[in-house]
Amino acid sequence: MKPLFLLAMALPLAALGCSDQRETEALRAELARTKTELSDAREEARLDQARLQERLARLEARLGREGTAGQRSVQEELSALKAEMAKAASGEEKAELEKRIAAVEARVENVKTEAMDEARKGQGGSVVDEQRIAEMAAKKLAEEQAANAPTKNFAQAIARLSASEAEKQAVKDEILKSKKDILELLEVPTAEGRNFGEEVIDAFIASQMGAEGAQAKLLNLFADLANTRVPGDAENRSYAQALEDIKKKNRQTIGRILSPDDQKKLDRAHADWTDFEGLEGDPFTDFYLQRLKKYQDANKK
Repeated sequence: MKPLFLLAMALPLAALGCSDQRETEALRAELARTKTELSDAREEARLDQARLQERLARLEARLGREGTAGQRSVQEELSALKAEMAKAASGEEKAELEKRIAAVEARVENVKTEAMDEARKGQGGSVVDEQRIAEMAAKKLAEEQAANAPTKNFAQAIARLSASEAEKQAVKDEILKSKKDILELLEVPTAEGRNFGEEVIDAFIASQMGAEGAQAKLLNLFADLANTRVPGDAENRSYAQALEDIKKKNRQTIGRILSPDDQKKLDRAHADWTDFEGLEGDPFTDFYLQRLKKYQDANKK
């Protein structure tokens, strides 16, 4: 009876061992699948990176010789894209880079197509050599870049818009109004009697003249604007907060005047619309000239 008893005891243990073994094998299989999926994901990410690099390389190759007119700005754009691509980790970041690279590709493609058409017209429809096409493409890229280059000059920026003359005048009027509001805000005396309008302009002039410590003074002034409350302000805002509210209102008002496309063009020229220069009637111009004369008189040799 004893052998049978031992056998009866052993069978459940054997079954338990088989169960543990099956679970272990299942876990190993799951681990293997996970490793494979992880490896596939890494390979896909590597291929994504490689594809982006290939596209950038093709774009660079199509831009022609080093030093060609208009090439530098596009090359700088591609260099920035490369740097961001090296840092991009998430799929969302890479998707955004994909869009931006595609936009540059489209620009280069359109410019080259236009250049080929113009070159053929100039040759009476006959075959045109690649050198001629490359030169015309480079010229068109330079023209396009100039049309979208950053500028604080209001006349240059407003000329890029497709808005009507009445709309352009309304934009100018709103900018002048905002500038007047900003200057009036800065000239509100602080509780200690400081005039930030004079201090800020004087600091800018000193910085332009290369005065020692001018940059540090400017930074301190910006900090003071952020930390000093406007006396009598119903919302108890700092000068910096009140200034930002004027800029927001300016953008909202102009946003109701211009189309979304024209707003983008204005942004490409200069993002702070209250900061455009060269407007007739700009209150900051007269104020700047007054403070400049005072600075020059005080610093005569």
